[in-house]
Amino acid sequence: MNAFPGGYKWTKSSTSQFQDALCHPVCKSLLNNFMNHEYDNEDSERAVPDFLNIINVAATKANIFRHKSSKKRKPNCKWFDSDLGVKRKILVSKGELLSKFPYDPIVRGSYYKCYREYNKLRKYKMRTFKQSILNSLDNLRDSDPKQYWKLINSLKESTDDSKGKLMTFQRRSDAHYVSLVLDVQSLGSSYIGPGYNHPEKHHATPQGLDSFPSIFSYPHSERPAQHWPNVVSLITNRPQDSKMICVHDKHEDTDPQYMSSNLSDNKDHEVYYRSEDNECIPYSNKYKEVATKYMENGEKTRNPGTPNLDEDTDINMKELEKEANEQKVGLKNNMNKRDYGKIFSFSISSIRSHLCICFHTACFLLQFPTRKI
Repeated sequence: MNAFPGGYKWTKSSTSQFQDALCHPVCKSLLNNFMNHEYDNEDSERAVPDFLNIINVAATKANIFRHKSSKKRKPNCKWFDSDLGVKRKILVSKGELLSKFPYDPIVRGSYYKCYREYNKLRKYKMRTFKQSILNSLDNLRDSDPKQYWKLINSLKESTDDSKGKLMTFQRRSDAHYVSLVLDVQSLGSSYIGPGYNHPEKHHATPQGLDSFPSIFSYPHSERPAQHWPNVVSLITNRPQDSKMICVHDKHEDTDPQYMSSNLSDNKDHEVYYRSEDNECIPYSNKYKEVATKYMENGEKTRNPGTPNLDEDTDINMKELEKEANEQKVGLKNNMNKRDYGKIFSFSISSIRSHLCICFHTACFLLQFPTRKI
């Protein structure tokens, strides 16, 4: 007997759908062949799979099978080896036993002892992995620069695809633009521009709209020039104590609307609306968490071309920056400018930055106060 490909997702409309599927020419042909075929005692075992085949074909055409959902397994860190895996399984089993007997002193003592041993071993593995990476970088720095950068690029590992979530958010909410804006005015003279810059070159302080460059923009890499003056005005004039505001500009033909939300003490995101769409409002509320996580992931490395290291590996980029700064004179002759700029990064934890999102929806759909720019 052939097994069914999956369970049924039976609803109120499944009965009529299955009846309509049985009336399909293919199912009718199978039913006629089944009814006209004379099964004797020897062929009786064939009747069951033939009948099940008719049910499977009709159920497939009615689309009432429940598809199995396969959960994506989160990959372990590079320093997570088999010893830690065994220790974690023991800890989980002791935790399940503790949930059954929470007041047993022997069970509690055994669990917390295993918990301390697991954390101690985990920190040791992490520390050993970090030290091995630093030793390899130190050895390959002068002997083999190509392998040096290959090792750094191999550390690119992101378990949380924040950029992909931003792209999904833009597509589902019909957003016009998603941009990450840097407030250069808060940096003062320390801002020298993106990418590689020669240390002896004089850099003029950006003025006007150039003092708010777009670090990340989607779906286009360039910033939306038409709306950029309004975005900059919204960033500079937004009250510091306001958590979320909505600005509606009626002076333009497109009748744009911008929403500004405070993500943290020094991070904001702005939204631009233009046509009526109720579905984008829940996406806008959910986006605040995604944008905050994207900003937090960017605090380690956010310079163009800089590797985005995984949080679990906990590689200290300040140590890598120190190593590169000490040897930048020797590396200048061996590497091109693009590779030379990869190692340098800046932390945006102390930088006032903004997220600008442009949507197509109406102002009255939002439950926020509005004002003109």
